[in-house]
Amino acid sequence: MKCEVYSEHGLDYVEADGQRYSLGLNPDRYKHEFRAMAESREIIGRSEAIKIVESQDFGFGRHHFDSTWTKDQNGYGKCASSAATYAVEKARYLRNQKKIDLSDDYLYSLVNDGRDRGSTLGENMEAITTRGIATRATVGRGDIYRRKYNTAKADKEALRFRSWEAFTVHSEAEMITALINQIPVVIAIHVGRNWRRFDNDGVLIGDRGPGNHSEHCDDVRYNRRKERFEFRKHSSHSRSYGDGGFCWITWNHVSTVHRSHQKYAVPGAIDDPLGENPFAGEFDQDDEPVATARITVESSGGCHWCVKWKSEVQPRLESEGIKVVDGNVDGLQPGVPQFELFVGNQQSKKKRGFWSYQEIRSEIAKLQTEGLLS
Repeated sequence: MKCEVYSEHGLDYVEADGQRYSLGLNPDRYKHEFRAMAESREIIGRSEAIKIVESQDFGFGRHHFDSTWTKDQNGYGKCASSAATYAVEKARYLRNQKKIDLSDDYLYSLVNDGRDRGSTLGENMEAITTRGIATRATVGRGDIYRRKYNTAKADKEALRFRSWEAFTVHSEAEMITALINQIPVVIAIHVGRNWRRFDNDGVLIGDRGPGNHSEHCDDVRYNRRKERFEFRKHSSHSRSYGDGGFCWITWNHVSTVHRSHQKYAVPGAIDDPLGENPFAGEFDQDDEPVATARITVESSGGCHWCVKWKSEVQPRLESEGIKVVDGNVDGLQPGVPQFELFVGNQQSKKKRGFWSYQEIRSEIAKLQTEGLLS
């Protein structure tokens, strides 16, 4: 079946069977500070990987996740947020935590700048590691703007459901290694006229292009006849796509998109600090906002790293309501930027040297999460 792709109001759509499905992947705007998969795991060689995935003992997505996990973008350009939400839900489950329906609408509201114009892989990768995802019970379907829900309650709840880390994926070997280790991988693909065309092995034929859609993979197999690895892709376009929302793709389909789309693996999620039942009365979140953060910065005009931090990191933090003030940081040596972070009134941390946006946001999330227990 051939499909048609078109743009409307800044968002790409694909039309098939008389229905249209939203896409929504945008090129990344920032460089994101994450370690590569090769820095966190020993990369498995090709022959060893074939042996593992062909063994009777190997099992990943096919053994854990059926069509009841399949999401529906519901006409919004939230593909990258849906893929990231899948990854966190599955990472939690694989860590023996209870299956909880998280809200990809909430995650999308954090990264869409108040418009339904899509988002990027990197923005969602940062959000799931630093802000988390509220539950579907708190942020409903279609609530893709922050004005639509109780932000104080949702932001506090979201801290409990976040990934503790993410690793960028740059090669087929890294992707295979991640999937063999039961780590979901968020990817970018290009959707075109072959979106619903499959070869004789049930593998998506796919399209070449810069990349306009994000999904994720949760399994790997090896095709001996064609001498290739194949990856199980989970759609966010309801169960009508593929086999209940699943199909298989090759690395060639994933690797041809523009390099601005940074694929990433989600190796695990934090344990919920308030227990495994988010709906129990004793764990209900109140409407008080999560503890706010402020940073005192001591820097000098001639310092290269000071200038870089103030031009690249400070504006992003301030746009998210984090207060940044110039001042003195006691106990640290001058000559490089120095920071003191406060979350609420009592939690604090000092840092000497360049402090990246991702590192700051992760520290804030850690301190805010600890504050939930106080």
